[in-house]
Amino acid sequence: MPLRTVALVAAVCVTIGWLLAATLTPPVARLQSRTDRQPRVAPAAEHAPFTEQLNLRLREAPPRPTAARNPFSFGIRARREPATSGTNPVPRDPLPPAAEPTRAGLAYSLSGIGITGELRTAVLTDGRNVHIVEVNDAVGAYRVVEITDSSITLASDTDRHTLRLAQ
Repeated sequence: MPLRTVALVAAVCVTIGWLLAATLTPPVARLQSRTDRQPRVAPAAEHAPFTEQLNLRLREAPPRPTAARNPFSFGIRARREPATSGTNPVPRDPLPPAAEPTRAGLAYSLSGIGITGELRTAVLTDGRNVHIVEVNDAVGAYRVVEITDSSITLASDTDRHTLRLAQ
């Protein structure tokens, strides 16, 4: 028998089988909505021993740990003194508050530069705020004069500063 005839007979058999299966079986929606099948509801008495065991485990469980610090808050966290048994701890002098580092000159630092075609933007930070600036924008008492591939020039009425990207 030629291969073409065998393929044609196989295709006809598969098609007839598919048609018979589709006509002889009820649709899925009708099977799912049958009312003669009710879900079995177990009486509460069957679950009572298991529920009692779970409640007992919950009562005996150790308390939930509490967070020692908030991971979303930044800053200095107070240190706990180690517990000493029977000895008087030596009082420590509190540390003086950390002094704000002083910068000579400009209070801004260059964090990044973005270039899109002819548009150049720079990202400046002053330690607390982030500023995204373009040429001729004002930042504090300074005005952005020039943005190059690796630097930005800021000018005020009295002085001029060039900030470079850290390499």
